[in-house]
Amino acid sequence: MEHLAPLEAGDTPKHCVLLHGWGSSGRDMQHWASALRDTPAGRQFDFWIPTYDTAWRTFPQSARGIKVLLENTSFDFSHTLILGYSMGGLVARELARTGFPFQQLVTLCSPHHGAAPWIPLIWRRSNTLRGDSALLRDLNSNTGDFSLRSRYHFWGMTYNDPCGPHQHDGIVELPSAMGERVAGTMHREIFSLDFKVPVVGARLSSPHVYALFPTQVPRGLKLLSELMQEI
Repeated sequence: MEHLAPLEAGDTPKHCVLLHGWGSSGRDMQHWASALRDTPAGRQFDFWIPTYDTAWRTFPQSARGIKVLLENTSFDFSHTLILGYSMGGLVARELARTGFPFQQLVTLCSPHHGAAPWIPLIWRRSNTLRGDSALLRDLNSNTGDFSLRSRYHFWGMTYNDPCGPHQHDGIVELPSAMGERVAGTMHREIFSLDFKVPVVGARLSSPHVYALFPTQVPRGLKLLSELMQEI
């Protein structure tokens, strides 16, 4: 767990928890941490960036482990923003429904209804990200999660290339990122990227990966900064 102390002292302790996606580590969230710390509101936040096993542990198991780590600190997390990227968005929702305090929760390119059907999910625990995953069904139908959804923000990514517009980010289809079948009053936002060359083959995941860089989604950075101001 990496901890970045606030750049400026504030009257109220505030925190931001950044959760990475499948097959990666907390290092992938450093771009968002740096960009958010440079905002006026973000300068008063503690940042927490855990690294957790995504290959052998399910996203509920990761959430429980992160909750224990954070609760073992001496900090009050009642003023917290949670940002989860890709699978990290599911970890974020699990963290919230276990009772971890937060004020705003943002998921970015997260597979709330599973990853796109062309993604092979047969390796280790990656099958928990399938659209028919029992863990996903349980999360989306859970009454505890439902009671928190007015503070959820589901953000998805689309892109345009010479082949036309695409309603997915290469890894997660837009309806899944938007959680279209998740009942409640979530706040939803769509970002779009433009590519001058076709996004095919090894480049198919490019839009999904680009979401890791705030410079590619400046409106996302602006919205996160506004949420921080409300905390």
